[in-house]
Amino acid sequence: MNTQNQSQHQASARKPPVYAIYESLLSFQGEGAFMGCAAFIIRFSGCDLRCSWCDQAATWHPRYKPKDVPRLSAAELLQSAREAGVQPGTIILLSGGEPALYRLDPIITVFRSAGFPTHIETAGHRPLPSCVNWITVSPKRENAPMPENIRRANEFRITVDGPDAIDEALEVILPFAYEKAAIFLQPEWSLARDPDTLNQITEATKKNPRLRAGYQLQKIYRSDFLDSRFHSTVIPLGGDELRGPSI
Repeated sequence: MNTQNQSQHQASARKPPVYAIYESLLSFQGEGAFMGCAAFIIRFSGCDLRCSWCDQAATWHPRYKPKDVPRLSAAELLQSAREAGVQPGTIILLSGGEPALYRLDPIITVFRSAGFPTHIETAGHRPLPSCVNWITVSPKRENAPMPENIRRANEFRITVDGPDAIDEALEVILPFAYEKAAIFLQPEWSLARDPDTLNQITEATKKNPRLRAGYQLQKIYRSDFLDSRFHSTVIPLGGDELRGPSI
């Protein structure tokens, strides 16, 4: 590498990373152990799994992905949170898409320095940052979570989309999961009011006290809609109109 190229490489390395952000908004965490707690949600653009029932398909689907996706630095994301009126103690929720596609340490460091806890929602199939406060792993059939991420997870969310979904996911996570990590069972959203799916979850929790029934409370409250930065366009689940709306 010549001197000029080396200098350019060093300058690039010093430049703070930027992140493709689908949206950022102030709402509350609608799922899991922190259900109902205030959260500044940062949804990253992009996902390499692309589940057929994904309720954030606009983060990756070519038909629904916005033409212009903002690229923001960690400092700009912190400024966005402050402009939204985020109060001390509010969760900074890194979601997507798949946030682990990005180098997240700069974001976590910036928000931690400002006194905010950071949580991450991930499929767990990619390496995760070391300093995040809370890890939620949602195992996917398309690519199982890494054993080290299963061990580190504080909670799991299993999407129940069929009669075998619970057993399939438990087979993957139980050999490695921390014994006190909560395991939430949530209906796939097109089945959110399906009696068979809800009964399946109920019976599973009755048989195994470690399992908890879960839901997506933010969709009932429509809490995300109260922030003007929310992309309120209705996107079908997985980008497939036959599966119905994602909200």
